[in-house]
Amino acid sequence: MAIRKLFKSIVKKIDPVPSEKDRKRSYTAEDYYNAKYPKLNITFPRYELDAKNIRDSADTAFSIYHCDVRSILNTKNFRLPLFEGKTDDERALKVIAWAMDPVLAGLVPATALLEEKMKAGALIYLSDEETTAWNRSNLNKLNNDWMHAVLNGEEVDILLLLRKQQEIVNEYWSYSYQTFIRGYGDCEDGAILMYDVLRKAGIPAWKLRINVGYVNNPDGSPKITPAGRDGGHAWLTYYVESQFWKGKNREDKWVVLDWCNGKKYVGDITTPLDEREKWSADIYDTDLMFSFNEEYCWSTSNNGKLEFGGLFHIEGCPVLSGEIELPAEMKAALKTLGMQEQLFKQEYANDTLCTCKIDT
Repeated sequence: MAIRKLFKSIVKKIDPVPSEKDRKRSYTAEDYYNAKYPKLNITFPRYELDAKNIRDSADTAFSIYHCDVRSILNTKNFRLPLFEGKTDDERALKVIAWAMDPVLAGLVPATALLEEKMKAGALIYLSDEETTAWNRSNLNKLNNDWMHAVLNGEEVDILLLLRKQQEIVNEYWSYSYQTFIRGYGDCEDGAILMYDVLRKAGIPAWKLRINVGYVNNPDGSPKITPAGRDGGHAWLTYYVESQFWKGKNREDKWVVLDWCNGKKYVGDITTPLDEREKWSADIYDTDLMFSFNEEYCWSTSNNGKLEFGGLFHIEGCPVLSGEIELPAEMKAALKTLGMQEQLFKQEYANDTLCTCKIDT
């Protein structure tokens, strides 16, 4: 009970109901919420098999770009579905019902085959580890191959394994058209897709935010494992239109539209949005790393540090300042081995230049 009371008090402090003074100071809810939190420009890594950097070795297969997080939202696509309704709330509820993972929605059992799940819903949850060759699970497999060869005295192509290791990417954010065509994705992929579908439905950008942070245990405590904190997540929140700004007494709130996680509303595709509790009353940690829509990015990050710093970068980080060059001896060694440079560059920059990481 004590933990619950503490959690509620923290939520109230971080996500307070606007006061009468707020309404007088801000002409609209849009004005108020756009100005409520500090703004911060943040990038995410984008991997492209495009025209490579001509300075890289001939074996480099892809390029890494640090893109403004806002740039991945509201990409136009006539193929995305169009949802109609009398109000924004009605349209938003239809979108979350459409996007909800079919297992969570109770449409198929968790043991159903992948093909059955995809037939039952428009979108199913699969982590990056299951959906791309550039992922951490492949790195684990490579490490297992190394260990198996060492323990059993087997011959192994060391150079081949080294080259494969340089194609491992830990996080990949998809544009909405990619997730929509595939029919599956990670948490942020579905959140980005829903954002674009909601925008196509006519819901304004200021009423939508993608949040990056953690989900907690049901009692509000952090998920802790031997390797550190667990529960990293991205989810969409939606502003329920309030009469508060028109001088009437109605609760002002943002609710969660989470297609693959949650507690109170996990799998819920029927409860009207204006009857739901604030997102901060659920298992989502209110100490966000950052949140964003297509217009702004907000963060209460202290001293320009992010818990996922190195993956994400803040404006002003030296990693973003210009072309990263490896030391000549390292560059020559990679060329001799026939290995690509991009991920080496990334690790080198994060270790030697990045100022966004929280020191551990």
